[in-house]
Amino acid sequence: MTFEETLARLIDCCTVAQQKSLSPLEQRILQAAWHQESYATVAQQLYLTEGHVKDVAADLWKMLSQLLTVKVTKRSLRGILEQLPPAPSAALRDGGVAQVCVDWADAPHLATFCGRQSERQTLTQWIMDDRCRLVSVLGLGGIGKTTVARHLSQRLQPHFEVVIWRSLLNAAPLIDLLQSLVGALSGTLPPVISLETLLLELLKGLKQRRCLIVLDNVETVLSETNEQPYRQGYADYDGFFRRIGEADHQSCLFLTSRAKPPAVARLEGPTRSTRSYLLTGLDPASACESVQAGFPLQASEADWRMLAELYQGHPLALELAAKHIDAVFLGDVGAFLKLGKPVFGDIQTLLDEHFKRLTVAERSVLYWFAVFRRSVSLGELHQALLIASEKEQLSTVLQGLKRQLPL
Repeated sequence: MTFEETLARLIDCCTVAQQKSLSPLEQRILQAAWHQESYATVAQQLYLTEGHVKDVAADLWKMLSQLLTVKVTKRSLRGILEQLPPAPSAALRDGGVAQVCVDWADAPHLATFCGRQSERQTLTQWIMDDRCRLVSVLGLGGIGKTTVARHLSQRLQPHFEVVIWRSLLNAAPLIDLLQSLVGALSGTLPPVISLETLLLELLKGLKQRRCLIVLDNVETVLSETNEQPYRQGYADYDGFFRRIGEADHQSCLFLTSRAKPPAVARLEGPTRSTRSYLLTGLDPASACESVQAGFPLQASEADWRMLAELYQGHPLALELAAKHIDAVFLGDVGAFLKLGKPVFGDIQTLLDEHFKRLTVAERSVLYWFAVFRRSVSLGELHQALLIASEKEQLSTVLQGLKRQLPL
């Protein structure tokens, strides 16, 4: 008996007993166990962490042990499956009832969530009331894009038939991503076929069912230097975003990114079905609440507000500052504000991550912004630039800066 035949029978058993099928990741883990492949191989192929694969596998073995009334492990799986009895007839199943598919994959655990009421209201309106097909949340690294996406998708889950989360942190090629998404929608991993065929299958699924698909860390497929829109080998993502935004379907693709994908920039508009939301820092009260939830710092109300304003409510910067204050200033926020430097090692690293993505011309303009230290008109900035080519490219450079550093 082949693995495919055995897997089909196992899926039937799970469908009858659990009223849900096996996820694509669970199916891939079963395939790896059948062929004696390692968890590391599965993680590498699916662009997941090995730890996440092991956690899913542990739950899978526990579920199968209860279902088959015999202890199932990675080593014993094949022998047990080869003796699996035929699945019940389809006539005995609870047919005709659509099962909700929720695939969080490597979505992060959300311990606390502070503030963002206005952001949540706007994004919810776009997705639920305005039925936007392509929504992007943009902002600096660490500003809270993933947190907002996780909270919102979990909150909206009951309103969708399918909710899928995928992280592009490891820059998955588009064909791998599409295979994963189509597999999650269909319940079985599709064969490796053409990119166009997979995209058509995905669009078909988005039309048939109301789906919310979250793609986190989209900036990893964009160019780091901003000289080309996408990294080499990832330009096909532009067509993917365009097709999702233009096609007629009932679903929503939700993106988080540090920079705006070109296809989103071309399609978006305040009354269109493609829209972008620029995420900024937390309000002072929410910023203080987020820090207090994770660190036992001592501060007056005025010091809390000053700390929040110093880092403009940037959640990651505040977290790094809180760790620094706890380690160096024994948790005394007031002492840090009097004696400490606002830009220290970890904060400098955070700034450098954004700065290295800029072109020489973009860096030059930023230097001049730092020199002026105030709002400056386009005419003043043009006059200040010393190199003729930078003057000629100023409008293009400013557009690129707004895409790379959405301040």
